Amino acid sequence: MATRTRQIRRTRERVVTALAGLLVDIPYESITLAQIADAAGVARPSIYRLFSGKDDILAAYFAAIFTKFEADVAARQTAGLSAEEAEEWTYQALFRAMAAHRDELLNFARRETRALLIDGVWRYQERLISYASESDVVGGGDDEGRVLMPLLSQDARIVYQSAGGAAVVTEWILQGMRIPPDEMASILMSAQQAFRSQAAYLPEVLAEHLRRERQGSGSGEP
Repeated sequence: MATRTRQIRRTRERVVTALAGLLVDIPYESITLAQIADAAGVARPSIYRLFSGKDDILAAYFAAIFTKFEADVAARQTAGLSAEEAEEWTYQALFRAMAAHRDELLNFARRETRALLIDGVWRYQERLISYASESDVVGGGDDEGRVLMPLLSQDARIVYQSAGGAAVVTEWILQGMRIPPDEMASILMSAQQAFRSQAAYLPEVLAEHLRRERQGSGSGEP
């Protein structure tokens, strides 16, 4: 079972990587599943078993970028950084993770595809909001597991930070990612300073989630 799980994971990674490579030169709307399968070196039925369609692969692509961002943040949690240094690194890691995919992401800096970019970035903000609910920063969820936002006090602050962060990242990409990532990190960090001393501060919400994840995870590979 573990071997099969690893095979599925590797196939998914190959498919997502294939899409990323195609995005460098081909408009997203022109890319076909056949092209993705050929670039990944897998049969099309394999893609159909793992993904519901091209947009599902794209969602996995965006998720992988943000997962790498979280891994970079987590790697620094044991590096002895001060609270301020850890906070600064969180913002830097976010924009560096996006900048590493600049050639692909600029595919979405067009009117035809910007809605897909907005959706991809906002999905991660929903993930951050779910982390806040783990530590009782926000309210509970509905029957489908979605976090409910009563929009009271710190609940509203989490939503405000999430929406603002998503908007800044999205606008940066739409404008061609011309400003260096570390400069963008300083801009966003400065914009969200008002929340710094409060419990509902996204960098600390993420840090707490990653600490719990590290404490609760085993060292073996599935």
